[in-house]
Amino acid sequence: MDRLKTLTVSQSMAVIFFAGLSVAILFAAASLIGDLSERRKLAQDRLIVAEAREIGAVVHEMQRERGLTAAWLAAPLDGLREEVTAQRMRTDEMVTRARLLLREDRRPGQAGASAPDFPALAAWLEQARARADAGRVGSRAYRDLMTRETARLIGAVADGGTAAHSGRVATMSHALASLMAAKDAIGLERTIGLVLHAARGTPQPGEDRAALTAQALVTRTRLQAFRLVADDESRGFLDLWERSSAVRRFEAARADLLSEEGSARDVVPADWLERADAAIGALRAVETGETARLVERLDGELAAIRAGIFRDIALFCALLLLFGGIAHVTRRRVDSSIRNLIGTVCRLTTDASTTRIRPCPQRDLNQISDALDILRAVQIERHRSQLATEALRSSVDAELDRLFAAIEQGATHGRMTVLGLDAHGATLARGVNRLLDRIERDRTPKAS
Repeated sequence: MDRLKTLTVSQSMAVIFFAGLSVAILFAAASLIGDLSERRKLAQDRLIVAEAREIGAVVHEMQRERGLTAAWLAAPLDGLREEVTAQRMRTDEMVTRARLLLREDRRPGQAGASAPDFPALAAWLEQARARADAGRVGSRAYRDLMTRETARLIGAVADGGTAAHSGRVATMSHALASLMAAKDAIGLERTIGLVLHAARGTPQPGEDRAALTAQALVTRTRLQAFRLVADDESRGFLDLWERSSAVRRFEAARADLLSEEGSARDVVPADWLERADAAIGALRAVETGETARLVERLDGELAAIRAGIFRDIALFCALLLLFGGIAHVTRRRVDSSIRNLIGTVCRLTTDASTTRIRPCPQRDLNQISDALDILRAVQIERHRSQLATEALRSSVDAELDRLFAAIEQGATHGRMTVLGLDAHGATLARGVNRLLDRIERDRTPKAS
């Protein structure tokens, strides 16, 4: 504390400036940390959405593979075998793409979420395919295996929404999961229908037709669940999908397939597959549109936060340069004024008459300049008075020397002039004049 009392004005100004600068830096750093934290959360949410997008692509291909493989297991036809092989390659391509885009070190930690392990999924698919090729699993069992795996992947999308930081991302992730579940339900209808077609000509089990009827009800339930969690724009897209010609043609094919007559005559497998794929593809377009819309929003928010961070940094640097420059110029001006005052005081001690008092731009320091100007005038007047006194003293001494020289020569009639002398000189002159008067009276003879 004592050291602060001995600081110069310039040092005190520097301490005040840097104290304020430290507070500004502290608040700026807190704001920057908050922006970076928000940006990190948005980046994690965007990665969750990107993961949902890739999971959706994998699930879509797995659903197609499930339908073709289940139909091939129900009736091992060569044409179906070629389609199954081609579909397996597309599924593996999607799994590899997801594994490359969503590496473990890029995915945010999801507490309590079953994040998909794509290498493990690829290994599981190889095992399931080997069992199907070897005939160790039936059509319905294989369908159930693939359905459980796709359900696990869809559950990972919902878990990702639970781990999201943004409420909007969480809501849309759950909506995506509901939409994927609805699409998976239509995929199961497609699979059951293919199995029914593959086994055509054999006694049709009534339970398969009942399963298709029940699955259609599940599809409607899943779509209704999506409506409950989706926003108005998403519900509008779903309404457009339901009114599309692809959905109407698929529903007509399903109705024909469920009828006793149409299952064997009106709907052929290729037509059923084409109609189901068209409906599923249209719903897949709604799904990809949802993810693209959410990614676009998150990218916009990330860009806005990034621009805000750069703008805040630029503004802080500009303000720092501005106020730092103002503080530096002010400190230099105050230092210059103080050095000018100190130099003026030093010159006044030597020669006040030639010393020029410069005014200070600062009002308080200019008061000191005014006081020094008054002091200079007083010193000049005192100096002039001293010179006049010395001159007067010299004239008195000269007059005394003249009178004493006249007295030595016997002349006593001379007198000192009192005019122009100060009080001390006038007293001295009157005393000398009285002494000369007495001497002259003593020399004059008295009358008898």
